[in-house]
Amino acid sequence: MEKIIHTLQNLTHLSWSKIRNSSGPAGSFLKSQEDTAEGRIYYKLSDYDSYHGIVGHESINEIIADRLLTILDMADKPVQCFVGSRSAWGNLHLIPQGQYQRVRPLKETDRAVLLDGLDDTVSNYRLERTWEMIWRRWQAYEALRNQG
Repeated sequence: MEKIIHTLQNLTHLSWSKIRNSSGPAGSFLKSQEDTAEGRIYYKLSDYDSYHGIVGHESINEIIADRLLTILDMADKPVQCFVGSRSAWGNLHLIPQGQYQRVRPLKETDRAVLLDGLDDTVSNYRLERTWEMIWRRWQAYEALRNQG
């Protein structure tokens, strides 16, 4: 299925709601689903409120995260929820040394793959900041993982 849809689609036949009948946080994102011959399709629009309408780029974040998992050769799979520390950084320190998941290293050249086709949707400034955040977090992860 195409990840970025560049053509206007009429999805008014769907029933949109801020609440869905599945696990996970409902948040303030409009969600819907429909059954097709190919299977069930889930829709989620970016952040929504009744005054401003649809705002934000949450769907873009999910596209980038999906691409990042592909680049790192990590399958996106369900995990068991657990009580960890107060931050993702703190949670990394809970993993015993030497037991980090093996991943394909992120390279600066991966930026082009991660952000491909998003320049029509998100400002250049936001794309640069997104890459900067991903790259700095990757470097911090590598530094922590390689502590001896």
